[in-house]
Amino acid sequence: MKRLFLVLLITVTGFTLFAQPHQRGTTQKDILDLMPGIADKTINELTIAERLAISREISVQMQQKMYVSHAAIASFIIPGAGQFMTGDPLTGTLHLAGEAAIIGGVITGLYFLLPNELLAGDLTPEARHTLLESYHTPDKIGEILPAMGVVTGGVILSVINSMLASHGAAENALANIESGDVTFKPYVNVGRTLGLGLRMNW
Repeated sequence: MKRLFLVLLITVTGFTLFAQPHQRGTTQKDILDLMPGIADKTINELTIAERLAISREISVQMQQKMYVSHAAIASFIIPGAGQFMTGDPLTGTLHLAGEAAIIGGVITGLYFLLPNELLAGDLTPEARHTLLESYHTPDKIGEILPAMGVVTGGVILSVINSMLASHGAAENALANIESGDVTFKPYVNVGRTLGLGLRMNW
């Protein structure tokens, strides 16, 4: 059961991170549109002002991508957290309440569906695990199948909630950037990297 949950979690996490709303990064065309006069120049021919302008553009793009990614990941780990980060507390509250309801439903289901001996409070974790394994036999497995079904259903619902929250948080972050509600200042630090004579920090 634990191994199945882990595989499912890893698979869905990867899918969610790659399925975030697409955000176009800085392209060569962006840079040429910003400074049309640099098209025929080599890196060594770029002026300090041109190098700074390129680095500023890239630094802003990187900050935007991090903002979107952080919102998406936050809402995948804790459904609704990304919505609170991006200024949508109502949706964030709904996702968080939904997750709490799922967890509560699973706990309630286990309480009513598991055999009473597995719910005894004086069992050590090792004893409970050994007892649970004793039910993994053809003649006893039926006694815990309903509880296993509740857990599986809860995991699926939780993953769906996390995916929806993650996608929504990323969408909110992108909308904040496009509307200008969230802006980022260019940040460059003179150094000797990137082949531009500049080092960027973000």
